[in-house]
Amino acid sequence: MMVTNCQICQLHQKQNIKEPLLDRPIPDRPWQRVAIDFFHLSSVTYMLVIDYFSKYIEVQHFHSTTSQSVINALKICFARFGIPEEIVADNGPPFDSSEFNKFCKDWDIFFNPSSPGFPRSNGQVERGVQTVKNSLIKAAHDNSDPHLVLMEYRNTPMDGLPSPAEILMGRRLRTLVPTLPSLTPHYDCSSTKERLIYRQQRQHKYDVHARPLQPLKENQNVIFRLNNKWCPGVILKVGPQPRSYTIKAANGREYRRNRVQIKVLNNSTQPARQMVDDLFPTISSSPSAAIPPSAGVPPAAQLSAAPTSRSGRAIKPPQRFLCEL
Repeated sequence: MMVTNCQICQLHQKQNIKEPLLDRPIPDRPWQRVAIDFFHLSSVTYMLVIDYFSKYIEVQHFHSTTSQSVINALKICFARFGIPEEIVADNGPPFDSSEFNKFCKDWDIFFNPSSPGFPRSNGQVERGVQTVKNSLIKAAHDNSDPHLVLMEYRNTPMDGLPSPAEILMGRRLRTLVPTLPSLTPHYDCSSTKERLIYRQQRQHKYDVHARPLQPLKENQNVIFRLNNKWCPGVILKVGPQPRSYTIKAANGREYRRNRVQIKVLNNSTQPARQMVDDLFPTISSSPSAAIPPSAGVPPAAQLSAAPTSRSGRAIKPPQRFLCEL
């Protein structure tokens, strides 16, 4: 009870237990929902765009990640593959701007931001970034053409599914790898969706050690993760995304966090120091409470016989234990 109501203890406690997986609905067709993220490799910044349905990836390097440069790159990508209905990305500076909001409105795109500081909320693109980075590192080590490496990834069949390129474009790509002359597609989107739903259901083993956290309400006192520390704040807004909350910190700024990054702040009417003093009272220094020295034992011997901690400090038991002695 003392630890639960101690604000200092709450600010230095462990993170929340993971929550059960919150699945995103599987799209009905390719290039309906895409995810975007940035990654850095060898002092170069790259932007990755991945299709939720086909897992097809597009990679482009940047000299500056301004809103306008990101918008121009997305226009080139969307002019090639079509305009998606939904974009999933974090609230980074290129996406949290009036220019990007205007671009999404003009191009009739719904922007669905993921939780800041919580990469698992956009796990599709995080997995794509890991795959692309490993491929580019191997290509550089082998002095291979990175464009050919990415093309082979796009043309490689997935587990029980056609390749990302075949799902998106309806055909197999011609590469330098020897293949059969027939490049006609042999699948339909409905079977692909069924397979994706089956794979999603298999991932629910993640929920074995997970449990749902209690939903929070507006004006509720909480602590949240900020720069890898727990900081106090107040819930200003709930949603609109699932498990997403807008918090006002003590510095007056507003932050958006996932539920797993927030803990309820239990306020106590009794100060923590007073609670410690009540539970562990100090030993009185009056002569009546002192233990009389044993006869014939030198004072130095009594001092050396006193129990000490590993650091060398003398252990003083509470007064109620001294009475039993």
